[in-house]
Amino acid sequence: MGYTIDMKKFRYAYPKSAYVVYALVNAVSIVSIVFASLRLAGVGGFISVIPATDILSIVLFALFFVALAILVFGTSYSFKGDDLVLDRFFVKKKISRENILRYVSDDAAGIGALYYADPATPEKVLYIVVSIHKKDRQAFVDALREFKPDVVIMANGEG
Repeated sequence: MGYTIDMKKFRYAYPKSAYVVYALVNAVSIVSIVFASLRLAGVGGFISVIPATDILSIVLFALFFVALAILVFGTSYSFKGDDLVLDRFFVKKKISRENILRYVSDDAAGIGALYYADPATPEKVLYIVVSIHKKDRQAFVDALREFKPDVVIMANGEG
């Protein structure tokens, strides 16, 4: 199969509660950065007793803010070359086309499972959870079919 065209990325869909927690954590991070900055500047009666701790907290909260944003908005699935790639933060999991066996979706739960043969032990079957936005699910299935035409695709626990 001469499939080498890189296809669209499918963004990982976290549950709505994860986005609420993300917003709350970001709010706390921003408040902490502002408060530490006010202490460093000596504004409004705030005084920094140990400036190094305030500088460190600003840097750490900013890094945490950026890392969480990359995790929440950067996690995706894509088809690249001969691999399905799950890109999660700094970790990329590649699943070779020939190892992909089956995709089972559960539309009620909004997730799917992609089963594949373990490259180290071919008789062992592993899986990854595929959680993408509802509007992109059919496009993902179509891309998977194009990527590996002989893949078994089941919906809502068929077979």
